[in-house]
Order: sequence, then structure tokens, then C-alpha cells
Amino acid sequence: MNRLSGKGREHISLLLDRPDGNIGVELGVAAGDFSEVLLDSGCFKCLYGIDAYDDHHDVDEYKFALKRLGWQNQEKRYTLLRMCFNQALELFEDNILDFVYIDGYAHTGQNGGQTIYDWFRKVKVLGVLSGHDYCSDFPLTMRAVDHLVHRTGLKLHVSDMPGQSPSWAVIKTSDTIIDDVPQSLLRDANRAHQYRMFRSTLGSLIKPMLIKAGFTKR
Repeated sequence: MNRLSGKGREHISLLLDRPDGNIGVELGVAAGDFSEVLLDSGCFKCLYGIDAYDDHHDVDEYKFALKRLGWQNQEKRYTLLRMCFNQALELFEDNILDFVYIDGYAHTGQNGGQTIYDWFRKVKVLGVLSGHDYCSDFPLTMRAVDHLVHRTGLKLHVSDMPGQSPSWAVIKTSDTIIDDVPQSLLRDANRAHQYRMFRSTLGSLIKPMLIKAGFTKR
């Protein structure tokens, strides 16, 4: 593992083979904080953001991100696609992207690693596949990334900026295809998703009772 001491996720794009003219994708945009950082880096001639905006990241946040990231910009450097990560796969040919950054569903290890392995196909040789939250708070993400590294033999780069959740990255060196997603990881990812859904449902039921009893505000 190559630990990038003193470097945050804003430095991951420095792993790219060339300093500009790249095509990138960010999976999980939210309010557009990191998309803005990537655009400002000057590394990308074209950047796509993908986010469904169908949970606590809602349509209001989607509209905020659109305005923030210049949806009417004539340069057309940025496109925000409102869809799920897997729904966007068919829009991109295999081995065409220089950069992919995954920031979503870390609690499930990016759907048991499926998102990681699917988008690995889309990255060209010498391109960078990367993501957020490689840390003990999200053990399923660590397992999914470690499986990728084990299967491919690629060097793992991990950011190490105090006060920031670590990001991970690999530089693709061949057209390796990973299609053996560990069943144990998929099973644990499904359990994690069901548990989060249970907590969300329970919270929505309890909150009105707490408000009525005066324990919390709306």
C-alpha cells in the first residue's frame, strides 16, 4: 500500500497519466463539493456526475448542484446525470474513462463491490479508479477494495489527510475483468442495506411521537 501522507482526496487526480484533457466520472455527487474540486483542478476536459437524488439527497440538492456546477455553461465541461450508478453503465464504453471516483453506499461496500468492479471495466489502461471512505468505519468498502487489489495485483494508494476520511485509488495496468464478486460480501452488503432501511423506517415512526411529547423539534 502506498499511503499518500498529507494528501487528501483532492490530490487523487494527480495519479493521472496526463495533467489535462482527461474524461472523468464522479459517482455520488450530492451538493457538488468534490465535482467542483475536480473541475477546478484543470485535469478534465469533460466530467460527468452521476447521482439518483432519490433519498436524503433529494431534488432540491440536485437543483443546487446543477446551478453550482454550471449546467448552462456553454463549454459543456460538466454533465450531471440523475440516475443510479448501474443505470449509467451502458452510457460509457469499456476502457474509455481516464478517471472514476466512487462516493456513495460506503456502508454496503459499494453494493458488495459490484459498483467497483462494474466501473473498473470502464476505466482505460493507465486510468485511475478511486473512491471515498477506505477506513474502519466502512469495513465492507475496505473488503471490496482489498478484493479488487488481490484479484488484479494493482498497487493500492490511500490518501492520508488529517480530518478527512481516506480515499483509495488504483491505476489500471491491463484489461483485467473481474466477474467473481464474493458471495459473502454481497450477502453482508444486503444485510447492511436492510439494517439501514430498518433504522430509517424506525426513525420516521418514532420522530412524530418525540415531537408530540416535546422531546425534539420538527
